[in-house]
Amino acid sequence: MRTVKILLLLVALIVPRTVCLGQRSNADVLRRTLHFGEHLNRAIIDSSSTNVYIKYDINVVRRNAMLAAVPTMFYLLRDHRRRYFSESYSHVGFSDGKSVEHRNIHLSTVYHRHTTLPLMIKYLTPHIYDEKLFQDGILSPVNYHNRKYYRYRMMRNKDGTSYIFIRNKFRNTQLIRKGFLIVDDSTGQVLQFNLQCEYDMIRSSLNGVMNTASDKLMFPKECDVRAKLSFMGNKVLVHYTSVYGLTATLPDSIEDSRDVGLMEKVRPLPLTEEERSIISEYQDEYAASKAVEDSLVPRDSTGVAKPKKRHWAKYVFWDLIGDNLLNKISTGLGSENKGQLRIGPIFNPFYFGYTKHKGVIYRLDLRGFYNFTDNHSISARIKMGYSFKQHQLFYRFPVQWDFNKRRNGYVQWEFGNGNNISNSRVRNNVMEYKTNDSIDWNAMHLDYFTDTRFHLGINYDIVKDYLGVQTGFTAHIRKAVDSEGFKAVGRPSTYRTFAPFLQIQYRPLSDRVPLVITSQWEHGMKILGGSINYDRFEFDGQYVCDLPRLRSWQLRSGFGFYTHKGHDDYFLDYHNFQEDYVSLGWEDKWSGEFELLNSNWYNASGYYVRANATYEAPLLLLSFCPLVGQVIEKERIYMSALAVNRMLPYIEVGYGFTNRVFSMGIFTGLSPRHFEGVGLKFGFELFNNY
Repeated sequence: MRTVKILLLLVALIVPRTVCLGQRSNADVLRRTLHFGEHLNRAIIDSSSTNVYIKYDINVVRRNAMLAAVPTMFYLLRDHRRRYFSESYSHVGFSDGKSVEHRNIHLSTVYHRHTTLPLMIKYLTPHIYDEKLFQDGILSPVNYHNRKYYRYRMMRNKDGTSYIFIRNKFRNTQLIRKGFLIVDDSTGQVLQFNLQCEYDMIRSSLNGVMNTASDKLMFPKECDVRAKLSFMGNKVLVHYTSVYGLTATLPDSIEDSRDVGLMEKVRPLPLTEEERSIISEYQDEYAASKAVEDSLVPRDSTGVAKPKKRHWAKYVFWDLIGDNLLNKISTGLGSENKGQLRIGPIFNPFYFGYTKHKGVIYRLDLRGFYNFTDNHSISARIKMGYSFKQHQLFYRFPVQWDFNKRRNGYVQWEFGNGNNISNSRVRNNVMEYKTNDSIDWNAMHLDYFTDTRFHLGINYDIVKDYLGVQTGFTAHIRKAVDSEGFKAVGRPSTYRTFAPFLQIQYRPLSDRVPLVITSQWEHGMKILGGSINYDRFEFDGQYVCDLPRLRSWQLRSGFGFYTHKGHDDYFLDYHNFQEDYVSLGWEDKWSGEFELLNSNWYNASGYYVRANATYEAPLLLLSFCPLVGQVIEKERIYMSALAVNRMLPYIEVGYGFTNRVFSMGIFTGLSPRHFEGVGLKFGFELFNNY
């Protein structure tokens, strides 16, 4: 009996120690896995290239007219078919962390070989070791900084590998739902993965095999993605398969080829019976349609077919309207695609926004660029928005010529307008000269003026990446909305300013870190139409501090003052208080603005002191609420303070969030005079990443 007790005591002492050793071993494997990406040399990416084969099939389970609102899905409404198949073979190189694709072969059963759902390409190359799986979101469970959002459970294998099962702690679109990894116990390297997520209305399952070559450890060797898109009664299933690191390199002269025989030679995976069936059905329908069209073509007396006339209705309603009104347009410019033109959908029901001052706004964004050399380029952009409340079209048209990118040397010209501004001093001045009492002066909007702005600046870094100097001029033309009253008393209804400026920009942490300190001097002159003399100084500091887990601080502070003002200083305004009247949503940075304060308060003041801070995070307040939190992508808290004449201080706070459909901000302000009320800012975000 004594011997049995001794044995039981030894077992009691040994077994817990064995369990602890096993637990510690599991913890070591998990620690190696979460830290594995920190030791990878990301500089190798820029010197690498690979050949890629991609194939995908699309199954339109349910569809209706609203499918046309989804970018690139318009083409799937052109015929009665439900199944589509595409495959491509490309050479991909990397430069400055970006991929450059040369597509050699492209075969597709989609109308005119159009690319559909191009955003799915990012799912084929998830960055599992980085903080974000993709460039625009989803926190990776294989990154050490994100471990607090996931639960990990391990199962050891006998071959020196382990299964790591993952599940999120909170239901949120920025987190994967669940998945598992197969990792090497000794190094922590991920060998295979399965990750399930739901982001931007797409529910997907990613399966991949990682590379083991030392220079390609960050990339998958093979990736298989199954996804479902559900939108307003539409249901589309897609299946993507990609293979990387293929040995067959095709000449650059072969571009976007339709050569089926060549694809047969380089295709690394055989087509399935289902894929062959889709292709066969498409070919049979195409042949039958072609035969019918040929039989209907009119012929001359010799039997020769007459030139085919374009079906104008089909061309206008399907090709012209579909391509240019409902889809984003992106096309290459010049030889070797040195330039690009990008146009948002000309009409899309989700391109509307709302603010308290401007009401409902419809917006449009066009941009383009052309690279003459690596150090020399030109770019242009047109941002437009129409306010249905103010019945006014807002626009900005900046053009920038970069003549020396290495020294941040550029010439920028901008033409645009702003909100209708008011100044009661102008109205009082006109009323002093009134002589005709038969005119209803009170019915006239004598204090409202339109504002058109011209800006020309030349910038150059005198100390590369650290210190830049910019000079040029800014001109304003302000015209009275109701000019009849001004004419009646012989007073001018148009006021112009012309002001040269000198700006110094200091970047103490180099051009690669978003910390910028700016000082500017502007001198109003009575030349070239200018009618006001003034001298103005402004100092501004901005810093964006990126934090782990998709968080960031956006900080801004500054002050400005006039040392001299002329007699007719009706419309002087500060450079650092120019509102973006055609904001394009969440990514246009809703920080650094005072949403509720009338601009006349700070423009009429002889000085100002300001401070703005914005904190952004994917999991902040609403993200932890049941049901609602699972669709919240990012949240922000806004804090702003301002000191001007007769308003010291003005405080404004706000909260904003964005999800797959819309973004919204709620603001409230408080001044020594009274409570400034509550304001709302709203914009559609649907399909912005498509």
